[in-house]
Amino acid sequence: HRYIIFMVALLLANFIHKLNYINAHSIWGDEAYTLWLGMHPLKEMMPAFTSGNDAPLYFLFMHFYIKLFGIDNFSIRLISIVFNTAALAVLLQLARRFINSRFAWYFFILFFSSSVLLHYALEVRPYALATLLAACSIYFYLCILNDRHRKLKYVFAYAIVNVLLFYTHYVTAFYLAAQFVLIPFLYRFKEGSYLQFAKSYAITAIFVLPWLGILFRQLHSLKASWQTVPDLAELYRALIGFAQAEFLLHIYGLLLAYTFIVFVFGRSKQVYNSRSALFYSFLFTFIIPVAAVYIVSLYSPLFVTRYFLYVSLSLYMAVAFAYNVLPLPNWLKIVFSFYMLFLLCRHTNIGPYTNEDWKYAMPVIKENKTLNSLILKQPEYQDGTFAYHYNKAYFKNYEQMRTLLGNENIFGVNDSSAIGRHIRSMKPEKILLVQTQWSITDPNNTAVTLLDSAYNRVALHDYMGVKVIIYENKK
Repeated sequence: HRYIIFMVALLLANFIHKLNYINAHSIWGDEAYTLWLGMHPLKEMMPAFTSGNDAPLYFLFMHFYIKLFGIDNFSIRLISIVFNTAALAVLLQLARRFINSRFAWYFFILFFSSSVLLHYALEVRPYALATLLAACSIYFYLCILNDRHRKLKYVFAYAIVNVLLFYTHYVTAFYLAAQFVLIPFLYRFKEGSYLQFAKSYAITAIFVLPWLGILFRQLHSLKASWQTVPDLAELYRALIGFAQAEFLLHIYGLLLAYTFIVFVFGRSKQVYNSRSALFYSFLFTFIIPVAAVYIVSLYSPLFVTRYFLYVSLSLYMAVAFAYNVLPLPNWLKIVFSFYMLFLLCRHTNIGPYTNEDWKYAMPVIKENKTLNSLILKQPEYQDGTFAYHYNKAYFKNYEQMRTLLGNENIFGVNDSSAIGRHIRSMKPEKILLVQTQWSITDPNNTAVTLLDSAYNRVALHDYMGVKVIIYENKK
């Protein structure tokens, strides 16, 4: 009962902490796309999954969620916070069942203060759901690994969770592959049945294999996408992001290396082997997916931090476990953990992954809009994002959205080629060029070059990824 009270207190603290930031972000391009697609009838959504790059589960969930709760900022972000807190609940239960309450506390500190988990606990994208399902996956993985009675409920639970995880985000397949690869090594330390895993993976395969053809086509299409081939410096920056700071990454690395050496070569092998499988499962379900994503990204770019966000759970569990088994008095480790909580919270930053700050940009756009002004959005595919912040009624009427914006002299352009046509047809006194992600369609920024040569630039406002450049006629 004391642990349940302790667990509820930690869950409430996490939920309130995340809820405090719920209005910190503006809806940006990918989130607007999630809402736009979710508002479509189900039969119109399916082509996006068979020809696009997104796994279907989260978007199908959001289709029904939007019908119930609408598309206001609070409701659409709240569900991601719920997913994040549910992931914490699963892993606190893992701590209760397989380790102890001190590990739960150390893990909570890392989870609670993580900037990447905070950011994606607020985003209207699949990553918070993938985090929850990854937590469930490692939990049921350990249940089968430690199950002497060979209960079928764990077999089916592990299979169902893995199927849902795959259809939430395809890159999580590396997490499942890491678990599979580790099984022969972990069975040296834990009792269980290979047959249990074989049954579970067979069930998973039945539901996953029919979709692999679509997945391979999507991976091939990524070669021409906006993503670039990563280098080792980018990998290092991603790891720093998980650790919060470079010096913390070094501390975590030393702690993990020390614990690994003690487990493998230490004199206290017999003592450590009772739990060494837990440490190895945490450590290598972090290392293997990160290495696999990096290697695959050299040929088909996938290396984006949010794509392998789920491995941060394994990193934090490995670090918490290593700290928990340090040969120091427990009271000293607990006292120092409060200092670590303070230190990590100081480095918590909601900002580094934010892309577009529309809540400050849109008032400037509306203030400068006149009856004879022309608003050009660049690139053209940002119609949904613009409409969401400009007029939600236009956004909800997605079939007529571009027409409704066009009636107010608001048009999308990819580069300078379409600007001349709009200027000739309207002859505006003022032009507002609104740029987000413009370099994808206009790498040489020809739109700005053209407008700078033909009009007077009177103002430039930059709101963290949203540029509003205001032009007036030359006198």
